[in-house]
Amino acid sequence: MSEKSLVLLWAQEFNEQGGTLPDTDRVWTYDLGSKYDGWGNQELEYYTDHNAVTDGKGNLVISATRIPAQDPVLQEFSHLEFFSTRMHTKNHYAFKYGRIEARIKMPKGQGTWPAMWLLGSSFGDVEWPHCGEIDVIEIGDEKNKLHCTLHGPGYFGDDGLAGPVVLDSNTLSDEFHDYAIEWTPGRIEWYFDGELIASKVAADAEARNSTWVFDDEFFIIINLAMGGMFVPGGIDPELQSASYAIDYIRHYSVDGVGSVRTLKV
Repeated sequence: MSEKSLVLLWAQEFNEQGGTLPDTDRVWTYDLGSKYDGWGNQELEYYTDHNAVTDGKGNLVISATRIPAQDPVLQEFSHLEFFSTRMHTKNHYAFKYGRIEARIKMPKGQGTWPAMWLLGSSFGDVEWPHCGEIDVIEIGDEKNKLHCTLHGPGYFGDDGLAGPVVLDSNTLSDEFHDYAIEWTPGRIEWYFDGELIASKVAADAEARNSTWVFDDEFFIIINLAMGGMFVPGGIDPELQSASYAIDYIRHYSVDGVGSVRTLKV
Protein backbone atom coordinates (compact mmCIF):
# COMPACT_ATOMS: atom_id res chain seq x y z
CA MET A 1 0.00 0.00 0.00
CA SER A 2 1.41 3.38 -0.98
CA GLU A 3 2.12 6.09 1.59
CA LYS A 4 -0.52 8.77 2.01
CA SER A 5 0.31 12.20 0.62
CA LEU A 6 0.06 14.86 3.35
CA VAL A 7 0.19 18.57 2.53
CA LEU A 8 0.32 21.04 5.43
CA LEU A 9 -2.48 23.61 5.09
CA TRP A 10 -2.51 25.30 8.51
CA ALA A 11 -0.50 25.18 11.73
CA GLN A 12 -0.06 26.69 15.16
CA GLU A 13 3.48 25.96 16.34
CA PHE A 14 3.56 28.12 19.52
CA ASN A 15 7.22 29.06 19.03
CA GLU A 16 6.83 32.63 20.30
CA GLN A 17 8.85 33.89 23.25
CA GLY A 18 7.75 32.79 26.69
CA GLY A 19 4.67 34.50 28.11
CA THR A 20 3.08 35.23 24.72
CA LEU A 21 -0.70 35.07 24.70
CA PRO A 22 -2.58 33.30 21.88
CA ASP A 23 -3.20 35.35 18.74
CA THR A 24 -6.78 36.55 19.18
CA ASP A 25 -6.60 38.95 16.23
CA ARG A 26 -6.19 36.27 13.59
CA VAL A 27 -6.63 32.77 15.05
CA TRP A 28 -8.28 32.28 18.43
CA THR A 29 -11.33 33.44 20.38
CA TYR A 30 -11.80 32.80 24.10
CA ASP A 31 -14.84 31.33 25.76
CA LEU A 32 -15.04 33.18 29.07
CA GLY A 33 -16.61 32.68 32.47
CA SER A 34 -18.89 29.89 33.61
CA LYS A 35 -22.00 29.15 31.62
CA TYR A 36 -25.20 27.69 33.02
CA ASP A 37 -24.55 24.47 34.96
CA GLY A 38 -20.81 24.59 34.33
CA TRP A 39 -20.93 24.64 30.51
CA GLY A 40 -23.70 22.04 30.68
CA ASN A 41 -21.38 19.55 32.38
CA GLN A 42 -21.23 20.74 36.00
CA GLU A 43 -17.62 21.83 35.46
CA LEU A 44 -15.87 23.73 38.26
CA GLU A 45 -13.61 26.12 36.34
CA TYR A 46 -13.97 29.78 35.36
CA TYR A 47 -12.44 30.45 31.94
CA THR A 48 -10.18 33.49 31.54
CA ASP A 49 -8.23 35.18 28.76
CA HIS A 50 -4.86 34.78 30.51
CA ASN A 51 -4.47 31.15 31.61
CA ALA A 52 -2.87 30.08 28.32
CA VAL A 53 0.60 31.34 27.39
CA THR A 54 3.63 30.06 25.52
CA ASP A 55 6.44 28.66 27.66
CA GLY A 56 9.35 29.75 25.44
CA LYS A 57 10.12 26.09 24.66
CA GLY A 58 7.75 25.72 21.72
CA ASN A 59 4.57 24.95 23.67
CA LEU A 60 1.30 26.62 24.55
CA VAL A 61 0.49 25.80 28.18
CA ILE A 62 -3.05 26.02 29.49
CA SER A 63 -2.85 26.27 33.27
CA ALA A 64 -5.64 25.51 35.70
CA THR A 65 -5.00 27.39 38.94
CA ARG A 66 -7.02 27.44 42.15
CA ILE A 67 -9.16 30.54 42.56
CA PRO A 68 -7.92 32.53 45.58
CA ALA A 69 -10.40 32.54 48.45
CA GLN A 70 -10.95 36.31 48.29
CA ASP A 71 -11.26 36.55 44.50
CA PRO A 72 -14.38 38.47 43.35
CA VAL A 73 -15.31 35.59 40.99
CA LEU A 74 -16.27 33.54 44.04
CA GLN A 75 -18.80 36.15 45.08
CA GLU A 76 -20.87 35.20 42.05
CA PHE A 77 -19.76 31.59 41.58
CA SER A 78 -19.00 30.31 45.07
CA HIS A 79 -18.96 26.66 43.94
CA LEU A 80 -16.14 27.09 41.41
CA GLU A 81 -12.58 26.03 42.20
CA PHE A 82 -10.20 26.85 39.34
CA PHE A 83 -9.31 29.39 36.68
CA SER A 84 -8.49 27.89 33.26
CA THR A 85 -8.78 28.62 29.52
CA ARG A 86 -10.92 27.47 26.62
CA MET A 87 -10.29 28.83 23.12
CA HIS A 88 -11.51 28.14 19.59
CA THR A 89 -11.10 29.10 15.92
CA LYS A 90 -14.76 29.85 15.16
CA ASN A 91 -15.11 32.96 12.97
CA HIS A 92 -11.39 32.76 12.15
CA TYR A 93 -10.85 29.37 10.46
CA ALA A 94 -13.14 26.59 9.26
CA PHE A 95 -11.82 23.10 8.49
CA LYS A 96 -13.24 20.35 6.32
CA TYR A 97 -11.69 16.90 5.99
CA GLY A 98 -7.98 16.11 6.12
CA ARG A 99 -5.73 15.24 9.05
CA ILE A 100 -5.89 17.29 12.24
CA GLU A 101 -2.99 16.47 14.54
CA ALA A 102 -1.67 17.77 17.86
CA ARG A 103 1.33 16.89 19.99
CA ILE A 104 0.28 17.12 23.63
CA LYS A 105 1.45 16.46 27.17
CA MET A 106 -1.57 15.87 29.35
CA PRO A 107 -2.01 17.44 32.80
CA LYS A 108 -1.36 15.58 36.04
CA GLY A 109 -3.91 15.47 38.82
CA GLN A 110 -7.23 13.91 39.71
CA GLY A 111 -10.10 16.01 38.40
CA THR A 112 -8.47 17.37 35.24
CA TRP A 113 -10.43 17.10 31.98
CA PRO A 114 -8.26 18.09 28.99
CA ALA A 115 -9.78 18.06 25.53
CA MET A 116 -9.23 18.94 21.89
CA TRP A 117 -12.40 18.79 19.82
CA LEU A 118 -14.29 20.22 16.87
CA LEU A 119 -17.79 21.64 16.56
CA GLY A 120 -19.72 22.15 13.35
CA SER A 121 -19.38 25.71 12.11
CA SER A 122 -23.17 25.90 12.08
CA PHE A 123 -23.13 25.87 15.90
CA GLY A 124 -25.06 28.87 17.14
CA ASP A 125 -27.54 28.59 14.30
CA VAL A 126 -27.94 24.84 14.74
CA GLU A 127 -28.21 23.38 18.23
CA TRP A 128 -25.86 20.77 19.64
CA PRO A 129 -25.65 17.86 18.88
CA HIS A 130 -27.25 18.44 15.48
CA CYS A 131 -24.29 20.64 14.46
CA GLY A 132 -21.94 17.68 15.09
CA GLU A 133 -19.02 17.28 17.50
CA ILE A 134 -15.75 15.44 16.85
CA ASP A 135 -13.70 14.67 19.96
CA VAL A 136 -10.13 14.27 18.78
CA ILE A 137 -9.13 13.48 22.35
CA GLU A 138 -10.43 13.94 25.88
CA ILE A 139 -9.32 12.30 29.11
CA GLY A 140 -11.30 11.94 32.33
CA ASP A 141 -10.67 10.03 35.55
CA GLU A 142 -8.72 7.18 33.94
CA LYS A 143 -5.57 8.81 32.63
CA ASN A 144 -4.70 6.02 30.16
CA LYS A 145 -8.19 5.95 28.61
CA LEU A 146 -8.59 8.03 25.42
CA HIS A 147 -12.12 9.12 24.60
CA CYS A 148 -12.45 9.44 20.81
CA THR A 149 -16.09 10.14 20.14
CA LEU A 150 -18.58 11.54 17.63
CA HIS A 151 -21.72 13.32 18.82
CA GLY A 152 -24.66 13.95 16.53
CA PRO A 153 -28.45 13.63 16.39
CA GLY A 154 -29.40 10.35 18.04
CA TYR A 155 -25.87 9.56 19.25
CA PHE A 156 -24.49 11.91 21.85
CA GLY A 157 -23.32 12.14 25.44
CA ASP A 158 -22.70 8.69 26.90
CA ASP A 159 -24.22 7.18 23.75
CA GLY A 160 -21.84 8.77 21.21
CA LEU A 161 -20.21 6.90 18.34
CA ALA A 162 -16.78 5.32 18.95
CA GLY A 163 -15.77 5.72 22.57
CA PRO A 164 -12.87 4.89 24.89
CA VAL A 165 -9.56 3.29 23.95
CA VAL A 166 -7.49 2.00 26.87
CA LEU A 167 -3.72 2.24 26.41
CA ASP A 168 -0.93 0.23 27.98
CA SER A 169 0.96 3.52 28.36
CA ASN A 170 0.77 5.52 31.59
CA THR A 171 3.03 8.29 30.28
CA LEU A 172 0.43 10.69 28.87
CA SER A 173 1.17 13.32 31.53
CA ASP A 174 4.94 12.67 31.53
CA GLU A 175 5.68 12.80 27.80
CA PHE A 176 4.35 14.38 24.64
CA HIS A 177 2.27 12.12 22.39
CA ASP A 178 0.63 12.61 19.01
CA TYR A 179 -3.18 12.63 18.74
CA ALA A 180 -4.88 12.89 15.36
CA ILE A 181 -7.93 12.28 13.26
CA GLU A 182 -8.04 11.56 9.54
CA TRP A 183 -11.36 12.78 8.24
CA THR A 184 -12.71 11.97 4.80
CA PRO A 185 -16.24 11.95 3.34
CA GLY A 186 -18.29 9.51 5.38
CA ARG A 187 -15.39 8.35 7.57
CA ILE A 188 -13.32 9.48 10.59
CA GLU A 189 -10.29 7.61 11.97
CA TRP A 190 -8.39 8.28 15.22
CA TYR A 191 -4.63 7.86 15.64
CA PHE A 192 -2.36 7.73 18.67
CA ASP A 193 1.37 8.12 18.00
CA GLY A 194 0.74 7.21 14.37
CA GLU A 195 -1.25 4.04 15.11
CA LEU A 196 -4.89 3.68 14.11
CA ILE A 197 -6.95 3.17 17.29
CA ALA A 198 -10.59 3.74 16.22
CA SER A 199 -12.77 4.51 13.23
CA LYS A 200 -16.39 5.30 12.41
CA VAL A 201 -18.28 5.59 9.12
CA ALA A 202 -21.59 7.04 7.98
CA ALA A 203 -23.23 3.61 8.22
CA ASP A 204 -22.68 3.68 11.98
CA ALA A 205 -24.96 6.72 12.24
CA GLU A 206 -27.49 5.11 9.92
CA ALA A 207 -27.50 2.07 12.22
CA ARG A 208 -28.79 4.42 14.95
CA ASN A 209 -31.59 5.52 12.60
CA SER A 210 -29.84 8.86 12.37
CA THR A 211 -27.68 10.92 10.03
CA TRP A 212 -23.95 11.52 9.57
CA VAL A 213 -23.34 15.24 10.19
CA PHE A 214 -19.59 15.37 9.54
CA ASP A 215 -19.40 16.39 5.90
CA ASP A 216 -19.48 20.13 6.60
CA GLU A 217 -17.00 22.66 8.02
CA PHE A 218 -15.92 22.51 11.67
CA PHE A 219 -13.84 24.67 14.02
CA ILE A 220 -11.20 23.61 16.57
CA ILE A 221 -11.52 23.95 20.36
CA ILE A 222 -8.86 23.32 23.01
CA ASN A 223 -9.57 23.55 26.74
CA LEU A 224 -8.73 22.30 30.20
CA ALA A 225 -11.89 21.74 32.24
CA MET A 226 -11.85 20.85 35.93
CA GLY A 227 -14.33 18.49 37.52
CA GLY A 228 -17.76 17.89 36.08
CA MET A 229 -19.76 14.90 34.91
CA PHE A 230 -16.86 13.45 32.91
CA VAL A 231 -14.67 13.14 36.01
CA PRO A 232 -16.99 11.51 38.58
CA GLY A 233 -14.05 10.93 40.92
CA GLY A 234 -14.04 14.65 41.60
CA ILE A 235 -11.08 16.99 42.05
CA ASP A 236 -8.24 16.17 44.42
CA PRO A 237 -8.71 18.73 47.24
CA GLU A 238 -4.92 19.03 47.50
CA LEU A 239 -4.48 19.87 43.82
CA GLN A 240 -3.42 23.50 43.39
CA SER A 241 -2.62 23.65 39.68
CA ALA A 242 -2.40 21.59 36.51
CA SER A 243 -0.75 22.23 33.13
CA TYR A 244 -1.91 21.10 29.69
CA ALA A 245 0.91 21.58 27.14
CA ILE A 246 0.35 21.69 23.37
CA ASP A 247 3.47 21.58 21.20
CA TYR A 248 1.58 22.17 17.94
CA ILE A 249 -1.72 21.81 16.12
CA ARG A 250 -1.54 21.06 12.38
CA HIS A 251 -4.03 20.48 9.59
CA TYR A 252 -3.07 18.59 6.42
CA SER A 253 -4.86 17.50 3.29
CA VAL A 254 -4.69 13.71 2.83
CA ASP A 255 -4.23 12.55 -0.76
CA GLY A 256 -5.63 15.90 -1.86
CA VAL A 257 -8.68 15.76 0.42
CA GLY A 258 -9.03 18.54 3.00
CA SER A 259 -9.44 22.30 3.10
CA VAL A 260 -9.23 25.23 5.47
CA ARG A 261 -11.16 28.43 4.92
CA THR A 262 -10.05 31.75 6.36
CA LEU A 263 -12.97 33.69 7.79
CA LYS A 264 -11.17 36.62 9.41
CA VAL A 265 -7.59 37.89 9.19
